[in-house]
Formats: sequence, structure tokens, C-alpha cells
Amino acid sequence: MQTGLTSYNVSVIEIELKHLRSFLAVAEEMHFGRAAERLHVAQPALSRQIRGLERELGTDLIDRTSRPIRLTTAGAAFLPEAQAAVQQAGRAVDTGRRAARGELGQLSVEATFWAYNAIVPQVVRAFRAHAPQVSLELSTAAGPTAQVDGLQKGRLDVCFTAFARWPVGRRALKVEPLLEEQMVAIVADDHPIARRAEVGLEELAAESLISLSHAIVPGLIDRQMAIFHERGLSPAPLQEAPDALALFTLVGAGLGVGVHMASFSNLRPPGVAFIPIADAPTAKLLLVWRGDDEREILNSFIHLARGIARSREPPAVFSGVRS
Repeated sequence: MQTGLTSYNVSVIEIELKHLRSFLAVAEEMHFGRAAERLHVAQPALSRQIRGLERELGTDLIDRTSRPIRLTTAGAAFLPEAQAAVQQAGRAVDTGRRAARGELGQLSVEATFWAYNAIVPQVVRAFRAHAPQVSLELSTAAGPTAQVDGLQKGRLDVCFTAFARWPVGRRALKVEPLLEEQMVAIVADDHPIARRAEVGLEELAAESLISLSHAIVPGLIDRQMAIFHERGLSPAPLQEAPDALALFTLVGAGLGVGVHMASFSNLRPPGVAFIPIADAPTAKLLLVWRGDDEREILNSFIHLARGIARSREPPAVFSGVRS
């Protein structure tokens, strides 16, 4: 019994897809000549393929004595299985090709709050259109240390991060500047600065500053302070807001001003104005991923992010001036 089973398994392995396709063509046409024409092969060659398949199976699949020809009992039973095998092989080939093009798989993406305002929605939308069957997991950055840990342990595949120098020089990571954005002043819409076309850093240094906490946008506060210090200015002590809503509420209440990325204006909060800064300090958004991750799915995501960053229009800055 065991010998027979082993022989059967070897026979199944030796059956080629072309034999199955030949059998299906004959079964559907019920005519060797039409099946051969459909397959673009000579009729004798087709007949040999069917005979070879029958020898492998040890039984006749086609009754050639009837006119027109017909399937034997074994042939009728074999037909749906052969159809399923050919269809499954086609799906396997398609799956392999789509995976090679980066259209299948899973990708874990983490981004800072700024990145969500600036570019992440556009990148995700484009990637979903390109690879709708990819499982895309999005999370908000928990800080530089957590991002490094997530990338190195494989929990994360790619990160949008800003300001911090932490990824630079780490051999396992690739770091690429994605976009550079102007920083602007955020003031209450009834603040005197709100009626200005632009404001200087000297004036802002005299104001109480309010910023998003380090936990929300890692490195932001350091960058904000550096903007003033690089110009020999000493701003007033800075107050941290736990989230964007708190930031806009505090600024709108007249308790201070913010120096943030221009894309924060995409949130269109009421009661505040976004004013260009005269000497236009900028901030850089970085894309970080593992250097040894060569999957096409990741390459596709990075390629789309680069393209969107290059074609991205600068955020529209609006004032609180009322007509």
C-alpha cells in the first residue's frame, strides 16, 4: 500500500502544467483539432501530451471511440481538479510578480505629528492606490529612542522624523532629507503681529513662547531655541503644550506665540494667525529606514514619498487680518 502511494505522489509531481492545459483544451472543445488550434500546437503533439498524461495517471481520460469524443468517468472526475490546479498556478505566478513589484505584503510606518500635517496623508493615499492589497500600519512617533529601537528590531519599517541628529551615523539605518519647510509665527488673530505681512525674530524673542512638547514632536524645542540662539537672541522661557489643540488654545487666548512649521496651518484652527518670519528659518523632515531592507514594497513607498515631496506645494500661510 505504501509503495503504491509513493508511486502516485511521484507521478503527480511529474505532471506538467502544459499537460493539464492541453487536457482542459480538449475537454472544453471536445475535439482534438480545435483544441490544437486553440493552443497553437500541432494535433499529433497534442495527442502525445494527452497520452503522456494518461500514462502518468494510469487511466484513460478521453474516450476516443465515441463521436464526438467524450470524457471517461475518470476524465470527468479529473476535470475540476485540473481546472483548480491551473487556476492556482496562475494565482501563484500573479502573486509572485505582484510581490516583486512591491504590491503585496506589510509595511509599518511611524511619523511625527508634523509629518502627518505636512505629507503623510498624500503619501499614504498614493501608496494605497499603487498597492491596495498591502497591509499598511500607521503609528505616531513615540520619540527618537523608540523609533531607533523599532527600526532595529523590525517592528517599524520606515519612519518620518524631524530635527534630531539621532539617526545620522548609525550604520544600520539610512537617513534621507525628504523636505524642508519654512517655520512661521503663530499668534492670536487679534495680536498686533497678526496684521503684519511678516515678523522678525527679534520681536518674537520678546514674546512668551509656546511649543508642542518633546513627546509630540521630538527635537522641535531644541530647533526652536537654536533659531534664536544662532542669531544671538535669548527668548523668554518657553511653555510646553501637550498637544496641538492645547497649543492653539493657549496662543488664541493671548498667552504667548508659537514658532512652528508652516504646514500647521493645514489644521486651520480658529482664533489664530500664521505669519511668515522675515529671515525664514526652516526645518527638515527626514525619512529613515533600515539599510538592509531591500524589499520592493519598501522601495515603492520611499519612491512615492520622494515624488510627492518634490511636487509638494508650500503650505498656504494666512493672517488674522479681517477685511
